[in-house]
Parts: sequence; C-alpha cells; structure tokens
Amino acid sequence: MRAVSKRTKVLAGWIVLAAFLAVYWETDRRAEIDRGDPAPGVPADVAKQNTQEPSLVGRKGAPLVRESAAPEGAAPLPAAEADRPTHELVVIVRDMDGRPVEGAHVRVSESVGPRGFGDFDVALAGELSGKAKDDSVARRPDATARADAGGVARFDVAVGPEHRVRAESDAGVHEVRVQTPSGPGSTEVLVELRPAFRLSGSARRPEGRPVAGARVWVSAPVPGAHPRHLAQVTADAKGRFAFPVLALPATRMLIVYVMGANEPGTRIEIPSRTGRIEDVVVILPAATLIRGRCVTEEGKPLAGVRVRGFLPATGEITFTNAQGWFAMK
Repeated sequence: MRAVSKRTKVLAGWIVLAAFLAVYWETDRRAEIDRGDPAPGVPADVAKQNTQEPSLVGRKGAPLVRESAAPEGAAPLPAAEADRPTHELVVIVRDMDGRPVEGAHVRVSESVGPRGFGDFDVALAGELSGKAKDDSVARRPDATARADAGGVARFDVAVGPEHRVRAESDAGVHEVRVQTPSGPGSTEVLVELRPAFRLSGSARRPEGRPVAGARVWVSAPVPGAHPRHLAQVTADAKGRFAFPVLALPATRMLIVYVMGANEPGTRIEIPSRTGRIEDVVVILPAATLIRGRCVTEEGKPLAGVRVRGFLPATGEITFTNAQGWFAMK
C-alpha cells in the first residue's frame, strides 16, 4: 500500500513539472511576439512589417508592399507579380572589348522551385508531378528588354530568389546568375558577350522544291569523336529554318545536318564565324526506295521487325508489316 502511494506521488510530480514547463514556454513565446523578435530565418524588417501592418500579409505569410512607381525605364512587372517586394536590376551589356552593345536583347528569368531547379527542370518536374499550375513549381513569366545606347537595360525583379540574366545580339551571347538581395535597392550586373552566331537557311530537294518540316541539326566537329551537338530546329512549311543565337565553338567549321520525313539525310560543312550566317541552302539527295521482307528460316513472315538504315544516327528506321514487308527511303 505504501509503494502504491509513492508511485502516485512521483506521477503527480511529473505532471506538475510538465504543466509548469508548458506555461513557461507559452509565456516566453508571447513575450517574443510583444517585443517584435523575428522568427528564425525571417529578416527583422519583414517581421516588423508583418507585426505593424497585419493587413499587408499575403498568402503563406509572404509580406506585401504598397503600390509604388517603378523606376524610370524599368521593365514593368507582370500583374500576378505586382504585389511582391521588388528590387531594381540594372543589366550592363558589353562586348569582349568593353564597348556597350546597343539594342542587345536581355531576358531575366526567375529560378524557382523547391530545390532551386532551373526553369527547364522546374517545368519538367511540374509536368511529371501534375503540379504545373502550382506557384511553387510553375515557371514565372520572363521579363525582356532592349539595351539602350549605353548598353543598359533595367528591370524590376522580385527580391530574394536567384535570377538568370541572358543577353544576346547577332554576334554575342552570354548568361549569368544573380542572387537578388532580400530588400529594396538597385544592383548592377555586368554581362560580357561571348562570340556567337545566328544560322538560318532553307532545306530543298534537287528540283528546288522546299522540304516542309525537315529536321535540322547544327554541331561542331570534334577530332576523333562524334560531333558536339549544339541545337536542333524544325523547318517551316516553306523549308526555312532559323536557329537562335548560339555560342561560337572553338572550331573552324560547323556541321549542318538536315533530314526530311521521306528523304534521306545529308550534311554540309560551312565556315565558322561570328554574326549572322544567312541563306544556307541544304540540298537533300534524291530518295532511293528500298523494299524488302523479313522471314524466318521456314519462310514465315516476321511482323514488327525494326529495320534501320545505314546511317543509324539519322533516325532512318521503319518496321515490317503483318506480311513481313518493309520500305524505306
């Protein structure tokens, strides 16, 4: 009987101690709120704004700011982003000799995502997870502008996240990453363009007719290895193709490979140089129809057999039909 009474006293003591600690922690937390101490990881100015103006706290506790005039010449924010704190990003575009590049196209994109993915990775993750419409996964709208006579372009960007700044002209291109400060102000970013080229042309048949929907690749030769792939585009209904601005590889030649839907592929080599490389005409050779049949040793037809052409990298692949016959050009 005496042992039961002792256990009861010990249990009651623990209960009283737990209640005391709970009251102490709650009192200390309320004291921190009254003092305005920021929560861990929250800047002091943001916490102060949240406590002084609770009506300006948005979804998920994100602080909002009142509407203010954007800096003169700055690219305006999209309507969906207008309620976020902003920071002025001043992009200075120069060539390799330090001269300003007037009219350079500047694009600023926000790198968003739970793990800091790039735009492409975020979009892909959104498609795979079915959360493409979620603000935490979907890609934010890009801001674009042209550099003025002094090679300067101004943007209003959201504070805090990392931004990608890409500048390009007909003869130069470069991309940098910028960690935007967590408060208002202005930050200068220097983008020094590297030599680049812009390739365009057309794909045609021997008689001069355009090859609509032809696939076009451009690559750089690598001694003793396969060419290094640079980019791929699809020709329009008139057989015309145009690549975006691409960094110039350290090679003397560029390889352009073209393949039509019903024509065999062909490749040409052109001199490598900076600037616009226009009116490149690629003539696809006349197609030769190859027909055959796949059968077993007993002569029975084999259906669904994959048949590949003599150039495996071109994608010239077909399959046998139910009777084992195939045809390819």
